[in-house]
This record gives sequence, structure tokens and C-alpha cells, in this order.
Amino acid sequence: MIYKCTNPDCGCLAEEESLLTSCPECSSPMREIEEKEMNGRDWSSLGGYWTRQRRNEKRILYCYRMAAARGDAWGICNLGWCMEAGIGIEADPKQAVWLYSQAAETGYIPALCNLAVCFQEGVGTDPDIDRAVELFTEAAEWGYPRAQMLLAFCYENGEGVVQDEKAAFDLMQSAAWMGFPDGQRELGRYYEYGIGTEKDPETGVRWYQKAADQGDEAALCNLAFCCESGIGMNRDSDRAMELYRQAAGKGSFRAMTNMYILAREREDPSEIQESLEFLKTAASRGYLPAVWRLGCHYYYGEDPSGTGAELGVELFRQAALKEDPAGCYQLGRAYWDGKGVEKSDAQAFRWFLASARLGDRDGQFLAGFCCEQGRGTEKDLSAAVEWYGKASEGGDSRADNALGVLYETGEGVEQSGEKAAAYYRKAAEKGNGDGMTNLAVCLCEGTGCERDCFAARQWLEKAAEQGNIRGSAFLADLLERGLGGSRDEKRAFRLMKSAAESGYLYAQERLAEFYENGTGVRASLREAFFWHETAAGQGDGEAMANLAWAYEFGLGTGKNPEEAVRLYRKALETDGSLPLYGYLGELCDLGVGTKQDRTEALDLYRIGAEQGDGVACVNLGLLYERGDGVRRNPEKALDLYRRAGGAGYCALARCFRLGKAVEQSDREAADWYRKDAEAGGRTGMLWLAWMHLTGTGVEKDRARAEELCRQAVEIPGKDREYIYYRMYADRDELRGILEKLEAEWEDGELRQKLKRMRLRLSGKRKKENII
Repeated sequence: MIYKCTNPDCGCLAEEESLLTSCPECSSPMREIEEKEMNGRDWSSLGGYWTRQRRNEKRILYCYRMAAARGDAWGICNLGWCMEAGIGIEADPKQAVWLYSQAAETGYIPALCNLAVCFQEGVGTDPDIDRAVELFTEAAEWGYPRAQMLLAFCYENGEGVVQDEKAAFDLMQSAAWMGFPDGQRELGRYYEYGIGTEKDPETGVRWYQKAADQGDEAALCNLAFCCESGIGMNRDSDRAMELYRQAAGKGSFRAMTNMYILAREREDPSEIQESLEFLKTAASRGYLPAVWRLGCHYYYGEDPSGTGAELGVELFRQAALKEDPAGCYQLGRAYWDGKGVEKSDAQAFRWFLASARLGDRDGQFLAGFCCEQGRGTEKDLSAAVEWYGKASEGGDSRADNALGVLYETGEGVEQSGEKAAAYYRKAAEKGNGDGMTNLAVCLCEGTGCERDCFAARQWLEKAAEQGNIRGSAFLADLLERGLGGSRDEKRAFRLMKSAAESGYLYAQERLAEFYENGTGVRASLREAFFWHETAAGQGDGEAMANLAWAYEFGLGTGKNPEEAVRLYRKALETDGSLPLYGYLGELCDLGVGTKQDRTEALDLYRIGAEQGDGVACVNLGLLYERGDGVRRNPEKALDLYRRAGGAGYCALARCFRLGKAVEQSDREAADWYRKDAEAGGRTGMLWLAWMHLTGTGVEKDRARAEELCRQAVEIPGKDREYIYYRMYADRDELRGILEKLEAEWEDGELRQKLKRMRLRLSGKRKKENII
């Protein structure tokens, strides 16, 4: 039965099987009415009733058809809506456009606005943004608030008109002042984000409230988010939850999704369960953020049944196939992790790329990472820079840091320390720990910016507070050396130990040095050995080399030359550029820890010399100098000594002192011995002491000679065996020098130490002496 309100100012119609006595709109009495009594307006009103009921689409279509047949513009327009949306009939967009045009010709402004939308979006006609703007403008000038709002969007985005945020604001304000809830909500957004006006979150919240008071669920959701985040009002998690609940109850899928997110943050089991049901509802209705978010619930949550990951992947795939950027990203992560689906870097990259192209900054960052590393795709540094750039523009601090690294190394871009430092700073200011650490390194070294160890230390403090392991280790370095502030070896040790225990390779090797040198802790070669061994277990060549050194010289462990040889070989297999050829060559040459093989030793010396290995250069030079296993060539020996760096100082000094392949020069010899002494070489110290005593090549200076002798005999325990080992090459001359130096000093303790050094050099250099 059809009922009509008796209030002439109301005109409400309703259709119920049971008796309806009062109007649902104004509470006036209702009277029964026959269809034959109804005019076009009545049929449109009845169609509106059924539309609000959200049921019986056939009846909705029938009502609007009856209204249109009677020439009612409202009915003609709404029949167009049925045709456009497929309400009660198969969608026919072209027919919808025709009906909107017919209604618009009668002066019905809402139809004019609907027609503009069709031209804007290409519904039932070719897209024509200019025509759309023309129609929006005409409807807006008539004061139609929806048209004012849609025209405001055009000005906001520069669609069909020159972008003009102020014009957009004025139009949106006009729509809001007319009480249009959508316009009020959008005006709130303009105030919140400062679009066409000064940013004013408090005023934005007031407009959200006005729209929410009219039942606008989207405004209610916006209000809840502001309440949750403390935007324009005090943060209030409880009120935010209630507002989300209200909006969700009104059917807002976004509110349903946000309610779940907030419930997870609040960790309230009852709220989580309640919001999960809302989330499932939103997902079942095809709201894509809810679809992939529900996927996350199953994929990352507790999974008693063991099928959560697979279900999560299926939901990710549903969202991804509908081109949801976050859905694509999450599906890529599933392939990346190999959870719930077979691991595939190629598939991971495919979906990261899809996400990136849809504007998701997480997808853009990982697409860039894949291109940089050649993971799941061919290595393409130019593409990596492009995707990192897009992610950086979107505010991704990881991308800022990655771009900084590329500019610092010159990979994929022209090297620029200034740009590297700028990107690191950008990442650091967003709270990225790696960015803070890299910026600190630039500040310490003056890379792309002025050197400022104090500022570097401040950034490292922030990185360490975040738990950034690398930042903690580098802060320990500055504390150890007193750079950028006071020296604090104990805190340096604590930070380095924490970083080492977290598995950071650099920190493990540095912690070993701390134990070797007693930095902030009691010296312990056994602990140092443990950390060298731990670091070597990560497959690092340098750590293996240090462990080999410990085995060779018995530092913190029993001497084991066989293990030393094995580790030297393994280290070189891991990284052939390490300067270990000289050390391994010596062991092969002497048959220590391996079968004696002078041919292999010579090969190792040659390979090392080509790479600038100082010890290899010196050892090969000695062979050429003596003609041992090779044709004698003093000039080549001299060249090798020059290429040996610090390892060749004493050999060069000897050449100048004795005039081998060069003109004899005590002054040149003294200069090279001085360089060796300054680098900690005992041979250089002792020879320079003798030269100062005798005035050979330098001014006679007995005090300086005594100072050098005292420095030479004080050898740290961890270095003692190696230092004697290296002095062995000059042992015959050194014993004579030591004997002469002993006789010069009245200090019995100094004489005794010089004597012990001389006697130590009297042994033979053979397997049992390699310690």
C-alpha cells in the first residue's frame, strides 16, 4: 500500500504492507493513495523512498519511469541515474546521458551537474573536460552546491582550468555555507591541509563536525582520524574509537578499516575482534584497503591453523589484481619472503614494480632496490635512481639514504659528495638511523660538507638512541678517539660490544681491537681471538686474515700454523685484493704450516706485488736483490721497495745506506728510517738512534737517541712476536747495533732490555721460532 503525507509542505510518500499512520519525515498523518492519483512528483518521491531503503531495485526503476513519463524533471534525472548505475536494469550510459540532457533542458540543475560528470569521466559519451567545466560552472552559478564542490575539485587539480587553489577554496566555502555536507567535509580538508587558505586544522575539525552532524560518514571518519592523531584537537584514542565505530555503523568502509588499525594499536582483544568483523565486512564489499589489510591480519598474525599465510597471499592477490598499490606491494613482499607462496625474486620485482607505477612509495623503494642489486631483474642503476627519486619525493627516508649512497659512490649518477650529504641529511631529518649515521660520516670526513665532528657526534647519538647498530659502532669510534667531544673509552667499549653482540661485523672486529689494546676494558687476547673468530664466521675475508694472524703468532690461542695457512688461503679466496700474499708466501717459503714450496711462494709474492701488497713487494725485492730463485736485479728490487709503502721503508733505508742500486746517502737512509720509526717500526727506531748517536746522516743528538731506544724496547704484548718476526730480516746488522747501543747507556734497565732484544734476535728463523 502507498501512503502520502497529509502535510502539503512535506510531500513524503512511502510504501508498506502494514498500516502506516505517521509520516517518517515530519510525523504528520499519512493517508493511503492509489497509483492513478499520483503525479510525476509523487512517483519521484516514492522512488526516493525506495532508494533510501536500498532494496527492490525493480521498484526504484519503475517509480522513476512513471515519474519521467509524466514529465517530472526530478524523475527524468533519476531515471538517468538508474541507467548509468544499472539500477533494476542493465546499465546503459548513453541512455543516461540523453536523460540527463532532457532533464537539464527543463532547467533542472542537478541534471546539469550529472551531465557534467558524464563529460568529465567519459560516461556514455566521449570525455570532454572543457564541456564538463562549462556545465559545472553553469550549475555552480545557479547556486547548486554539488556543482560548486565538483568545480572546486577542477580548480584544485588544474583539470580543465588553470590550477587555482584560492578559486577552489572560494567555491568549496560557498558549497559548505549552503549546508551541503560533502562541501562541509571537503572544506574541512582544505583547512586541514592549507589548500587555498592558511593551514588551520582547528577550523578544519569544526567543518568536519558540521558535516558529521548531518550524518556524513566520511566526515565522521575524518573527525575520528583527527582525534586519533591529535590534528586540530587533543589526541583522544577512546573518542576516536567511538567515532570510528559510529562511522562504521553508518557503512563507512574506511572507518571500518581505520577502526581495526586503531584497535591493533590499542591491543584490546575485544576491540580487535569487533573491528575485525567490520574489516571483513569492508573487504567482502570490495573495499581494497580492507582487502589487503585483512590479508595482513592473516599473513602476519598468529596462525593456529597454519593456513594464514596462504589466505593472506590470496587477499593480497585480490587487491593487486584490481591495481591497488598496497595490495601489489604486499604480494611482492610475500614472494620476496617466500611465505605463503613459493619464493620468487622475479615475481616480487614484478609486483613491486606494479606498486611503484601506481605511486606506492614502499613499492618504489623496493623496485629501486631490486634494480640496484639486480634482484629479480637485471641490474639497472639508472632505473634504481629513478625509482629511489620517486620514493624520495613521496617522503621515503630509506630512498633518501639510498640516493645518498649512490651519489657518494658515483653509481648510476655523477659522483657528488654535496648531493650525497644533502640526501643523507634529508633522510636523517626524517628520523632515518642509517641516514643519520651516513651524514655523521660525511661530517667527520668533510665529504660534501664542512668537517664538523661535534655535529657528527650529535647525529650518531640520535642514531644510537634508535638502536641503529652501525651508528652505535661509529659513535664508539668517536668516543674512543675523543672526536667531537670528550673521550670516553668505557662507554665506547659498551657501545661497541653491544653492536658486536648484535652481529655487526665491523663492530666485532673493532671490539677485538679494543680487547687487544685494553680500550675501555682489561686487555685480553683470548677475548680478542673470540671476536676475530666470530667475525670470521660471517665469511669476511679481513676477519679471516686477523684470525689467521692470531693462529700464526699464538695470540689468544695456541699456535697453529696449519690453521693460519688454511685461513690465509680462504681469506684470499673470499677477497683476492687483501694484502695477504706476502704473509702466505713467507709461510710457503719457510714450510711453516704447509709443505715448503718456494715456487708457490714466488708466485704469491708476484701476485701480491702486482696488487701493491707491501710485504709481498719487500719479500720479492729481497729475492731480486740476492738473486734467490730469480735472476739478480738490484734495480727491480729497489723499485719493489718503493712500491711497498710502509713495509719497504727499512729496505729503502738500507739501499741508501749501503749504496745498493742508488747513490749512497746517509741522509736519505736516515729519512727512510725516520719514516719507519714514525710508523712504529723498531728497526727504524734502532737505526735512527744509532745515527743520532754517531751523527750519521742526521745531527748528533744523544737525548733523541736514548728516547728512540726506550721507545723501541717497549713492545705491547700483542705485537711482540710479530715485531721480532719482522726485525729478523735485518737481524745480523741489528744485533751489532744493539750491542753498541747497550754500551752507550748507564741505565741498567734500558741496557738489559736492549740485551734481551739482541739475544731474541740471535735465534734461527725456522718453524719453531715463528710465533
